[in-house]
Amino acid sequence: MLATSFDSPAARLGPRGWRLLHKAGIYWLAIAFSATVISGLHESGGDAPVYVLLAALLITALALRIAAFVKLRRRAIQSQPI
Repeated sequence: MLATSFDSPAARLGPRGWRLLHKAGIYWLAIAFSATVISGLHESGGDAPVYVLLAALLITALALRIAAFVKLRRRAIQSQPI
């Protein structure tokens, strides 16, 4: 993702490829981060406030992402001609 953040590699990849690469990369990082937080939360038995806070932030971020997706889908469905 870092290499394609510069103009020349991004241009070679194209806008669609760049978007796909970065979206897949950010989801991969989110999954790895989530696994780390869940593992830490499990190992601490839920007693470590840092892991509880991080887990709450993850759940909030996921809820916001789902809400944005639903809003875009509704807007796309409403804009289609009948």
